[in-house]
Amino acid sequence: MKLRIALLVFGLIIISIGDVYGADWKLYSSSDISLVYYDAQSITHPAKNIVRVWERWRNFKQLITILLLRN
Repeated sequence: MKLRIALLVFGLIIISIGDVYGADWKLYSSSDISLVYYDAQSITHPAKNIVRVWERWRNFKQLITILLLRN
């Protein structure tokens, strides 16, 4: 049981560190219900005329929930 808890805590730490230090999120689109970001550090060109990039979508329901949990 202690091993499972330790692995869970370790995994959460690794995930949170990777999100903070590993991504350079830039806003590129917004609408009435969501914001869309891309990771500038993840842009690659695997072939001619092809661009690969990570993106993140945030909807306003998630943002409101995050703001309410912080207060």
